[in-house]
Amino acid sequence: RDIAIEGFEGIGETESLAAVATLDGLHDVKTLAVVAKTAPREVTAAHALAGITDSHTLGSIARHSEHESVRRSAFEAIRDPAEMLSVAINSEFKDPTLSAVERFTERPELEQIAARARNKSAAKRAKMILKEMDEAISRAAAAEKDAAAAAMVEAEAARAAERDAAAREQAA
Repeated sequence: RDIAIEGFEGIGETESLAAVATLDGLHDVKTLAVVAKTAPREVTAAHALAGITDSHTLGSIARHSEHESVRRSAFEAIRDPAEMLSVAINSEFKDPTLSAVERFTERPELEQIAARARNKSAAKRAKMILKEMDEAISRAAAAEKDAAAAAMVEAEAARAAERDAAAREQAA
């Protein structure tokens, strides 16, 4: 692990990648996750990430990795909605949190993100999506109300025309 995260002087990229390959062969997911989160070289962190499939571990890497591309790759590999929500709420980095917010379309999750997100950009985006939802609902209600009013006016005009026709018929 220390070689993979270049914890010793004189350790280069070749040695750290070899250490990651060894860890991957041992199926040591916890150590691979530590390397993916803390490796000073992006290529080493990305190589460590390649050996991880556990959703919770991917979420942890998406929340904490030092490298943006590794955080993004880890987030894109997540399929569990609960873990995506956890990334949206708990990550302090802007890139994975905004990606997570964009994946949610249901009001309860967006309200949770708006209220609890550590990242202010994610909270703002969730609030903006909720506001857009509210405006769409208001527009739909207004359109429905206008359609109902137009139908009433049309029905009243039809009744008035029937009354006029009946009055003409009686007069004749």
